Amino acid sequence: MSLPIKVETLNYWLIQPNPTFLVVVDRQNYIFYWSFPKDFVNSLNKNWQEQKTVSIPVHRQNSIYKKAINLPSDLIEIIYREVSLVTKSGYYSKHTSPTLANSYPTKNDNILALMHYYLEGSRIANVRNAYGTPGATVDIYPETFGGLGHSKTVRARVWGNLNLYGEGAILLQIPDENNYVLSYETFNEMCFLLKHDYSDCEEIYVNRCGVAYPGSAIWVNSPTISTSATAWYEISGGKLKLFLVQDKWYAISLNAPKTVSSSKNEHKTGSYLKYDPRKEILWHYFDLFNPNYSLPLAK
Repeated sequence: MSLPIKVETLNYWLIQPNPTFLVVVDRQNYIFYWSFPKDFVNSLNKNWQEQKTVSIPVHRQNSIYKKAINLPSDLIEIIYREVSLVTKSGYYSKHTSPTLANSYPTKNDNILALMHYYLEGSRIANVRNAYGTPGATVDIYPETFGGLGHSKTVRARVWGNLNLYGEGAILLQIPDENNYVLSYETFNEMCFLLKHDYSDCEEIYVNRCGVAYPGSAIWVNSPTISTSATAWYEISGGKLKLFLVQDKWYAISLNAPKTVSSSKNEHKTGSYLKYDPRKEILWHYFDLFNPNYSLPLAK
């Protein structure tokens, strides 16, 4: 099959810093079909620019089923070939496993998608030296991002304990958020968590008692559970999701004052996920409480 795409739309896709995929959704059979337009237009002669539309082929063998855990290897290869956020050390590509989210997310999908956003929606770089405790703001000197831009001193908030000097930390630049610096150990722990199913999460409330920063410990009291947990993101009390991995509790706040946007509306959501113009890669945006406002799979 093929889809006619306006030339002006194709030109916009081609100038994006990260790869744009065309995704077709078979809602009846719960299958996704994908194509990478850049490779196709590169095979054409330059006269295609004079047309109003270009028919982009979408091959049926390039399919992803709704319940798939990992993206297809050939699609991942394109991402790693094109995307600007792979570091020289390869920690991103070696230790993360891009996850496909369902077009109609269930409650159990939310935690996985929430955590995935911070890895896939960010740029990462090695850090020459760093030291600090959770929540502290430090000056660091990252290596150049994949040859783009230039290295310079950056202010970043510490995510988890940093007791390392030299090549032992990583800078995580989250779009429209704070910069964070964390150890490779903490980063790998985050990636490890992505591989687990959080269907048995506890949803509870905690008393407001200041702000817990990423990687710091909080104490949770409720009628159902009393335990310490590691803050996944900044938590100031209120409603939480707790999930247990290898006898260790992690906590994510559901009271984030973040915004999800679409072309037609903008609304408050209980998740940290929000509109990101890089939706050509990130097509899993969820509203924890109202699936009717979730962003479409692709535009």
